[in-house]
Amino acid sequence: MCNPCITLKAFAREFKTHNDRLRMFAAAKTNSKWPYVFGTSPWFPETSSTLAICRTVLAAIQVVHLVWNFSMHFEGGFWFIYLTHLTQTIVTAYSVFACLTAWRALPKLREKGPSKSEETRLPWFVSTSWALFHVAMPAALLVVVLYWTLDNPVWNLKFVPAYMGFYVHGIIFVLLLVDLFLGRNVFYLKHVVFFFAYVLSYLIWSIVHGALDIGKYDGCDAYPDKEDCPIYGVLDWNKPKAAGILSVIIIFFVVPLCQYPLWWCVFKRRLADFVAHHEDESKDESRGTSASAADKDAELDVVA
Repeated sequence: MCNPCITLKAFAREFKTHNDRLRMFAAAKTNSKWPYVFGTSPWFPETSSTLAICRTVLAAIQVVHLVWNFSMHFEGGFWFIYLTHLTQTIVTAYSVFACLTAWRALPKLREKGPSKSEETRLPWFVSTSWALFHVAMPAALLVVVLYWTLDNPVWNLKFVPAYMGFYVHGIIFVLLLVDLFLGRNVFYLKHVVFFFAYVLSYLIWSIVHGALDIGKYDGCDAYPDKEDCPIYGVLDWNKPKAAGILSVIIIFFVVPLCQYPLWWCVFKRRLADFVAHHEDESKDESRGTSASAADKDAELDVVA
């Protein structure tokens, strides 16, 4: 299970063409398995509503905190300039769509009879949930990393955040991890383009923000005129060289590093789930020996 060679082989396969994987926006035979992938849990019976209930609770928590944060810090619309707040919005949207998808999957899972084998597209709410998943997870991790290392370093705190500060810069990511390990969602590295586009768009927005002298609602210590204030002091385009270097580091180093741990967690969860469900079958194989972890790993793409 922890063999690094298995992980490396799986990582390499991420960049190959797969005809037996789910497709987000195209038709595929494997897409008919979406109720199993997005609506079941390794921890509960497949036809149980427990996962849907859990995701309903998680969605409710996210919605309540988003409304609470929005009402507390709207600040004449300046709420929308922050990466943290935009990410919280995306996370909340994902949680709502994940909840919807789980409930919509239940009737499909409880249907009797053989599953359809023809090529089909994913329902719109499944594609939306899956796309948001590929942005929400790494974006929440990115917010945690940037906040506790650059904006308010954990080893040299400028101030102790209030509860909402801890929520948007930590707790929200923990809740996403709970969702990740509760379900069977798949995380494909080829969909990194969504997160990359999100981060790149925000960096472009930070440049536009500085060029238009939008500033900050409450001003900042670095500049007497609040219209000169950057969104984040560490990304100050009044100092283009430093801001440019940081942007390059974020795009080419931090963004990939926010993807790999999540992919690894999903891969190991899927591998453990696959091995657990096929343990009995392996014992009955004609060769008389149990299939190796590597053999099971090679079959993972078939299940999802």
